[in-house]
Amino acid sequence: MILRVEQLNKELFSAQFHILRNGMEVGQMRVEGKLPSMEAKIWVSIFEKSYSLTYSGGLMKSAPLPNKEGKSFRPYRIDSDVQGTVGNVYQIEKKEGWFTIIDFFEMVYFGMKCNLYPIGLGKEGGKHPVYCGETQIAQVEKAGEIYNDLHHFDIYAIDQQAAEIAVLFVAYMYINANFKPGEKATKSYVKYTSITTNKTLKSKYNPDFVKRIQP
Repeated sequence: MILRVEQLNKELFSAQFHILRNGMEVGQMRVEGKLPSMEAKIWVSIFEKSYSLTYSGGLMKSAPLPNKEGKSFRPYRIDSDVQGTVGNVYQIEKKEGWFTIIDFFEMVYFGMKCNLYPIGLGKEGGKHPVYCGETQIAQVEKAGEIYNDLHHFDIYAIDQQAAEIAVLFVAYMYINANFKPGEKATKSYVKYTSITTNKTLKSKYNPDFVKRIQP
C-alpha cells in the first residue's frame, strides 16, 4: 500500500493535510497549536477511522529508560473516537556505547510496540523505516526540498494496519520537526541535506523494501 500525506496549507497556528492513495483521498490530518507552547493537538482520519494525538507530558519532560540506557520524552497520547485511548508515541534517546546516543521514535499501538528510525541519505532525502519488533512493516520517505513551508510524506506499507501506524508516526514527526506555531507559510525554498553515519540506524534501512510494495 502506498500513501502520500500532503500538506495543503499552513496558517499561524494550524496546518491541514490530505492523505491520498492512487490519487484518491482516503484521509485527512489537522494540526492546531498556540503560543507559547511548541506542543500541538493533532486529528487524523484514515480509512474511516479517527484518532487524536494529545501531549501528555505534563510537568514530566522526560522519563528514564530501564538500566539507565537513555530517556524517553515528548510523549503524546493516541485516542480513538470509538475505543478511547489506544496507545502513545514518544521520542527516544538511547545510549550506545560510551559516547554515542541514537534518536528514534517509539509507538505503542493497541499493545504493539513499533519504532520509526530517522535516516538521512543526503540528496535522496529522509528514509524512515518502521519496525514492529524485528519486522519492517513500513517506510516513510520525505524529500529534502521544501517549497513554501508545505511538507509531504510518502508511505510504503505492507498492509492497511501498517499504513495507519505510519500515518500516526508522520503526524508526530511533523509536530516534532516542522510545525512552528506563530509562523505563517510564505513563499520560500529550503533544502535539507542530512547524512546518517550511525551504523545501528543505517542497518535498519533496506533499499529493497519499497520495491516489494504494491499501490
